[in-house]
Order: sequence, then structure tokens, then C-alpha cells
Amino acid sequence: PPGTRSRTETRCLAVLRRASQLARKDWRASLRERTLAPFGVLLDRLLNISTPFGRTGQPARLRGILLTLHLTLFADAVRKAQRYQLTDRYAAALYHLALAERRFRAMGEPCRGSRDAVGAILAERAAAAEGILADLIAANTKLSPEAAGDLRALTEHLGQEVMRTGSARTAYLILRDLERVLLESRTTYYRLRPVQWLISGGKTRLRQILPFQAQLKALRALESASNRLEQIAWPISEIERFSLPLVRLSDHLATRLSGQLRPHLRTALEEAGFNPRCHREQVAAHKMREELLDVIRRRRHLKFTDVRDIIARNILRLPDPTFEEIRRGDRLAQFDRLAARALPGVYKPGEIYIKGLQQLGAPLFGTAPGRLVLRHLIVPTGMAFLGLKSIDILVGLIAPNLVDLQLTRLWLVLLLALLVNGFVYTRVGRGILVALWQATCWTFRMLLFDGVRRLFRWKPVARFLATGVVRGLDRNLVQPLFIGALLVVPFFGIGLLIDGFEIKIGLSSFVLAFAIGTIARNTPAGRRMLDNAASATALALRRLNQTLVIGLVRELLHFFKEVTRRFDQGLHRIEEILSHQLGESRPELLIKALFAPIWRLLEAVIQFYVTVLVEPQINPIKHFPLVTIAHKLMLPFLPAVTGFLVALTEPVLPKLIAYPFVTLTILLLPGLAGFLVWELKENWKTYAANHLTTSPGWLASEPIEAVHRSDLANTPIEPAVIGSHGETMRGMLRRGFHSGTLPKAFDRLRRVLREEIRDEIPYPLRLREAQRRLAEVNRALCVFCDRELGYALRRRCAEPGCGLVRVETGQPRLSSNSFNLTLRLFAANTPTDRPIELRLCVYLEEPDLYVRVEVEGPKGDLGEPCWQLVREDITVFSGRSGAKQALPLL
Repeated sequence: PPGTRSRTETRCLAVLRRASQLARKDWRASLRERTLAPFGVLLDRLLNISTPFGRTGQPARLRGILLTLHLTLFADAVRKAQRYQLTDRYAAALYHLALAERRFRAMGEPCRGSRDAVGAILAERAAAAEGILADLIAANTKLSPEAAGDLRALTEHLGQEVMRTGSARTAYLILRDLERVLLESRTTYYRLRPVQWLISGGKTRLRQILPFQAQLKALRALESASNRLEQIAWPISEIERFSLPLVRLSDHLATRLSGQLRPHLRTALEEAGFNPRCHREQVAAHKMREELLDVIRRRRHLKFTDVRDIIARNILRLPDPTFEEIRRGDRLAQFDRLAARALPGVYKPGEIYIKGLQQLGAPLFGTAPGRLVLRHLIVPTGMAFLGLKSIDILVGLIAPNLVDLQLTRLWLVLLLALLVNGFVYTRVGRGILVALWQATCWTFRMLLFDGVRRLFRWKPVARFLATGVVRGLDRNLVQPLFIGALLVVPFFGIGLLIDGFEIKIGLSSFVLAFAIGTIARNTPAGRRMLDNAASATALALRRLNQTLVIGLVRELLHFFKEVTRRFDQGLHRIEEILSHQLGESRPELLIKALFAPIWRLLEAVIQFYVTVLVEPQINPIKHFPLVTIAHKLMLPFLPAVTGFLVALTEPVLPKLIAYPFVTLTILLLPGLAGFLVWELKENWKTYAANHLTTSPGWLASEPIEAVHRSDLANTPIEPAVIGSHGETMRGMLRRGFHSGTLPKAFDRLRRVLREEIRDEIPYPLRLREAQRRLAEVNRALCVFCDRELGYALRRRCAEPGCGLVRVETGQPRLSSNSFNLTLRLFAANTPTDRPIELRLCVYLEEPDLYVRVEVEGPKGDLGEPCWQLVREDITVFSGRSGAKQALPLL
């Protein structure tokens, strides 16, 4: 009651009312807020906020000064919370409300009577901010009532965490990410184009609206919120519960963004000439669009190289270019121009050195004479030169005294190139090469395996080895000594590497090895250890034998590709920060307008150096032998190149910058060779005629024939890329150095469960991580099945000869080396509760992959012509999976 309040309590409530009544800012209020902003935390500590205020023994004047400071800080926090809430910055409002409550409680005894009243007011305002934030996000994104309720529960829980502890930084950051989602829905971004505006004489608009950038930033904020929610110190059940609204909100925004981008992508692709002409090409075009959208959703932008790589693994590749396309640009170049206009802020046009290289390579890769010269002259000669030069370098490293060895003579290179042509492109040469390979393999197998086995199976030798004396010696002497030697020799080897540690091999060493071998050979525990070691060694050797080299190369290529993409993403983030938005202040507009052109120029230079010079130098796959040989070849020309670059940069840059810049460029210049070769290799893949109609490989028994654009509908079915690391279906299911994603995910899950049982301690975070890894594999397989088979069957619904009206794709059911997929087919007269179920099982049975098909339900509802179309789609799906059909279809 007002009559029972003390003077201090009345003053506190008056300060709270005044702070809540926001007046127009004047220079005094602005000065006060700007003064308190950087020193608020320092004043809190100086006032010893964590201890009760008003200790006995303090002078009354000092207590009055301290109380005034406390109330000033309290009013400042309340005032900022009110202002932030009015501008829809609810996370900042909650933070300052929590700060205000902490500052009020720190005053202690003088304000004890009004603590409950002030706390109730602050809690009411915090609850209002939490609810309004969730309601506004749900209204802007049009979430369902259930999803909106879950989101409101999440914001309330986060707000309570912030208000309760006052230092829950993770909870505050999650709320700030959700606040960013709300603010981005009301923000419009644009970029200034002064150069284009001046060149066009004012016809081109100075401001270019970026209609998709706000939604992309909202998706990034949601991704950040989901990652932070996984790290918050909550029970795992609450994390699982509250992650669902974020996932639903992210899926909703991603679906809305895809719906807006898909028509623009479709129009740009069709206007560029990527027009499907048959059913299989329509499925391929749909998958191409969805893969482009996947890249945009994952990295928030799309690059020219991304489009080129997706086209290279799609059947809608580039045809042989005409003379006009060689002169003005092919379909990929047309799409680059169209997408830059249709997707501003999302699509980044290709750099001139990448697009120019692709256009310069068109006559060589996309024409029959160019391919003839490339296959029979350039590639054999280049391979011969690289091989001989690599031998030169290796010999120079191993035996530096052989300085007179020069294998890269012109006549030797041409002779080796002629031999390569003869062995690869003629039937007789391929036969000789196959015979030599088989003879070499047979010789090594005979010497190392078959010969020894046949010797032991020879009757006199076998009869001798079967005698009791030999068997007893083998069991009790030879085997223990051999096993013990295998166990002891590594320790002797380590001892030899240690300076000053002498090892004398004598009778004692043999006795030690024999004793250890006897224990390992003739005791149950030792035999179990040997069995486990033998099994693990055999499995490791098999994996190394199968996939070490190829897997290591793929792993390195993927690693450097991801590093480059993340670097590009970081550069794109800076570009996003410098983009303008409607309603920004004039100083901010001026600063961005000044720095944006400078950053574009700087970004182009950085991108060139990283992509063209730096990455090929540090990537070992590209460095040897290409960059190594380029170092040797460019060495005589480096002085002249250095002088030219110095003369070019001195008038523009000061010597303090020009000389280090030129030195760095000269050191990195040989990386240009690696960039050129690998970019040309990727450009080669984009043309349809460069993909083989016969079985791939240089040991093919039939001559290599080119695939022409008119035969694209009948091109062979190539295994599709499924995983984010570029795995095929075989790579997803078969274990290896860089394969076996599905069995490894199950291994991780089993390992966590075993450790929980062994230690009798739950590991919720590790278990959730293993489950999330398995869920990612499940999603990748589901997307692959829906795009390759589900969409193909849905396209059949529009054909007049097919009785399908609807197709639903189920979720795959995973196991260690297989998965099951169920598709529900609905005909015109099929009951809704009993559809036709098409069950596919893709399983690995070493060494092949198989597809088994089963049908349940009213099969007669679909006629034979429709079933024939379904069989064709399943056949294509099997080929895209890289699997054989285990049973006759249907």
C-alpha cells in the first residue's frame, strides 16, 4: 500500500514509471545513454552489484550517491528495454529487462518492500516480449497453430533462462537469432550500380533490389539458432523438444524460398537451351533444378562453377557448340548472363578467367576435330612429357649425381606418345596391354600365393608335413617362435631408433620371443587375441587394397574443395554486410557506398590468387607433378616475368607494397599450371560427346565412341552422386577408406550404445550426434529416391497411356548395408486406404549391388502399358543406383 512504502521504495517506483514513459530524445538523453553505454558494466562492478547495498557503517551522503547511481543504471536498463521492444528487438529487450532486475535486486534492503511489485512488472514485460516475438514470427511465416505454440514455448523457456540467470549468453544468442528472423522479414536489401547507371545514361536503375537476400539471411539465422540450441546446457529431452519448432520454421522458410527461386531457375535454364525432350530428360532437368536449389539453401549463394559441376553429372550436358556459340558463348555462358539478372544477390557470375577458359576450350572439347587432336596428340604427348619429367625429378631426388639424365627429349616424348596411341586406341594394342597386365598379375600371384600353395599341396611335401614329428614341431616350436618374433621385432625396431640404446640379438632374444609366442599360441586368451588381430588385419588389408589410393585422392580433393567453398562463403558474407537496406541511416549508406566498390575489387583479386595460384600450390594432388614440373619449366623465364610485373606495379603501388606483391606472385605463379589442367578437365566433362557409350576405362574391349546430342535419350545410365562427399550408392553402402557412409553411421551409433552399457553412464550428446549423422544419411537417400524414381513416376501420371493419378514416396528404412523404400501408387479406381505398394530393396552382396522389387495390392488397377512404363523407370533407377536387378521386374 502507498502509505506503508518508504521514501526509497516510492522513489524506485517513480523511476520505473518515468523510465517506461519514453519521451522524444533530446541531446541530454542521447548524451546520457551514450555515456552510460560503454561504462555500464564497469559501473556495475564498481558498485559491487553482487553484494547487498546499504551496509551498516556507510555515511548517509555516500549511501545517497550510491542509491542515485543504482537508480540511474536501473532506469537506463528499463528505458533501453522499452525502446528495443518498440523497434521489435525483443532479444535485446529481454537482456536489458534481466539487467534491470539484477540492478534493482542489488540495491538490497532499501527496496525490499517494492521488490515483488517491481519484479512482477519486469516479469510481465518479459513475458509480453517473449510471446510477441513468437507470435510475430508465426504470423509472418504463416506457421500452423501447433508449430506456433511450440515456438512460443521455446521463446518463453529461453526468456526465463535469460531472466533467471541474467548471464545465459547462449539463450540470449538464440533469441537474437529468432529476432533476426523477424527483422529480416521486414527488410529490403539493394545494391548500388553507379557504373552501369552512368554507362546506360540513366536507363539502368541506380538501385538493384535483392529480393531473396532477406530470406537467405533468415535461414542462416535459423541455422545458427539450431546449432546453438544443441550446445545449451539443458536436458537432452528439452533440446529434442525445442529443436522441433526451429526445424519446422527452417523447413517452412526453405520451402517458401525454393518456391520463389524455382520459376526463375526454370526460366533461365530453358532460355539458355536446357530444354528436356523426353521423359528421362524431364526427370534430369527436375533434378538439376533441385540440386541448384540445394546449393543455394546450403551456401546461401550460387556460383558459375557450381552450375558447371551439376551440368557435368547430368544427362542435359552441353552439345557440340556451333560457330556462333563458340564466338558468343554456349548454353552455360547464356545461363550465366540470364541467372545474373534473374537471381540478383544469389547468383555470382563466373570470373573472366574461368568463363574465358571454358569458352576457349569449347573448340577443343566440343568439336570432333578438337577431340581428335586432344585424344591423339595433346593428351598422349602431355602424359608422356609428365611421366618422363616426373621420372627425371624423382631420379634427381634419389640420385643427385646423375645430372646428365635427361629423359624429356623431343624424340623420346613423341615415341612414348605414339606408343600410348597404339596401346589405348587400337584393338591390337589394347589386347597386348591386357595380355601384359594379366601376365604380370599371374606371375606375382604364382610367386607369392599360388606357387607356394601348390608346393604345399604336392603329395610328397603334403605327406611329409602331415607326419606327427613335423606337426609337433610346427605347433610347439615354429609357430610360437614366429608369433613371438612378430610381437617382439617392433620393440627392437623402436629401440634401434633411440640413440644410445643398444640391442644385442642373441639366445636371450629367441628365448623371449619363444616364451611370448607360446603364451599367445597355447593359451585360450592368447588364441582369442590372435584371432581378433588376424581378423582386424585381414579387414584392414582388404580395405587398404580396395580403396586406399582412390579414397585418399577423393578425400583430399573433397577437403580442398570444401575449404575453397567455405572461403568463398566468407567472402560472400562480407559482400552481404556491405549491401544496402531500405531505412538505413545516411552515414551507414555513405560508408557502404564508399567501401562496396573497393571490396569488389579486393574480392576479385583475393579470389583470383586463392583459386588460381594458392590452392593448386597447397593441394598435393594438383601440386605433383603438374606444379612441380611447372616450377622447373618456368625457372628460366622468372627474371623476365619479375621485371615485367615490377614495371607494371611501380606506377600504381608504392615500393613497400609492390615488391612484396610481385615476390608473392612469382612464388605462386607455377600454381597456374595446376589450375589450368584441372579446370580444363572439369570443362571436358560438361560436353555430352565426351562421355563414353562403352564401359569406362582405358582397358575397354570396344572402341571409344562419342555420344552425340541427338542420342542423349539413349545414353547409358551412369551412377548418380548421392552424398555430400560425392559418393555413389556403392560408396554409401560399401565399407572403405572413403566410403561406407551408412555402415559407418551405424558403427558410430553402436559404439555409443556399447559405451553407455559398459560404463553405465548415459552420453546424450554423443548419442544425439550419432542419431543426427544417421538422419542425414536417411535424408540423402530419401532425396535421391524421390528425385530419381518418385518424380519419374509422378511424371507418368500426365501421360495418356498410364493409369496413375498419384504417387507417394515413403521414408527409407536403413540397415548396415541395405535400405528398403516403399512407394504408394494410386490409380483412378484404387481405394485410398489400400494403394498399390511398390517395395524396393537396395542391398550390397559383395562384390555387387542389387535391387529387389516386390509389389503388393491391387496390381490389376494399372494396365500392362502402365506397368511397362513403371518397369522402365525402375530400370533407370537401378542404373542410377549402380545396382543390378536381383529378380525380373514385377
